[in-house]
Amino acid sequence: MKKRLSIFVKGLVYYMIFILVGFGITGRVERQHNVISADTTVTVNNEKYAAVDLAKKYQPILYSEKKDPAPVDMKYEITEQENAFVITYHTEWEDEDHPNLIQDIAWRVFRLSYFGFNLNDSEYIQVDIDKKTGNLVQAKFDSPDVSKSSLWAHDKRITTELDSKGQGMYDVYTIKNDEKTLASEYTLQGNVLKLQVKNWNHLYEVAENTDEANKVDFKLTYLDGEVYKKYKYARRHFGDIHTAETNANAPIIFFVSLIFVTYFVILIRDYTFSEKKNRKQSENA
Repeated sequence: MKKRLSIFVKGLVYYMIFILVGFGITGRVERQHNVISADTTVTVNNEKYAAVDLAKKYQPILYSEKKDPAPVDMKYEITEQENAFVITYHTEWEDEDHPNLIQDIAWRVFRLSYFGFNLNDSEYIQVDIDKKTGNLVQAKFDSPDVSKSSLWAHDKRITTELDSKGQGMYDVYTIKNDEKTLASEYTLQGNVLKLQVKNWNHLYEVAENTDEANKVDFKLTYLDGEVYKKYKYARRHFGDIHTAETNANAPIIFFVSLIFVTYFVILIRDYTFSEKKNRKQSENA
């Protein structure tokens, strides 16, 4: 019985190692969607901006009662569409601490492999800026799904979308399983989004009442193609503009799983052969 348990545990450990190796060597995808470089000049509401200055102008303001793990920076990328500039911000935190220690450890190990040996937590915030008026016409970000609790390390999330009604007024929708539901209304001052960090995983909700003491300061940096590839942004959460991870990685994961299955079969075969040999020796004794 002990030997069977030992075989099972060994097989499970090696399987996890093979899977983590498979995730570790995949996922580094080149950014394929078009973005504007930081020094490109753009025109919004008849005013000219360097792209980096446009990103600064509309950079969301975040509030958090908890300052640990610490903020690292807020990366951005800008895509030009026919009537709007879509700015996708990626808020970077040093880490994320799950309240359950065992799940926290398991999630850290997985993240190291899955996201390019980097423990930073990255969450997106998308804002769409109308070219003619300079107004924020739509925003998207992920929020906690308070209707569900998760047994797994990565908690449940939904998408929150703000759609402009004009005069600084917005309809706030929640999107879950592709179902869009009107949740509330929101008034935005100055076209700058204010968000409150709501949980350990740095998911957001619109900030109604803000305390300046809880304001989080982020250094704004351009998300270049090398960083996008190295830290596997194709695997991270995203808004409307993203480059999907290629399905070409699937055969690699299949291959490492095949290695595990082969190893497990060898273990079972050796165990069976050993048991038969021991019984035969006992009978001959």
